[in-house]
Amino acid sequence: MSAAKDILQDRFGLWADTAMRKANGEKLRQIAKAAGKNIKSFSKEAGLNRTIIYQEVVPVPEDLRERLIVLTRIIDNAVDLFDGDMEAAERWLYTPNRRFMNFSPFSMALAGKGETVCEHQEYVLKED
Repeated sequence: MSAAKDILQDRFGLWADTAMRKANGEKLRQIAKAAGKNIKSFSKEAGLNRTIIYQEVVPVPEDLRERLIVLTRIIDNAVDLFDGDMEAAERWLYTPNRRFMNFSPFSMALAGKGETVCEHQEYVLKED
């Protein structure tokens, strides 16, 4: 899981501290924008107060931290599935998918259902 965390750090520069208890507010806003979500809906999905997301450093509750860690696994697996093509992996991450009831893998992860996405990815990777 450490490799996945490194990918998310490299890709989004998300974590503001090594204990993953604080996140960079600007990066969270960038993630919301990349996912095509407004701050209000992103904050609601993430379980954060909307005003907190405008701070420079955002305290990350335990449940959201776990969801973001699962998101790193999803990103890591997506990069493997798309043979290192970060743009294709990112497009897939934010695109609604019938396999996930027309939710994007990103939305699934934020909703706490990221393990379902990981299981599917790992099944496909094993088949290759």
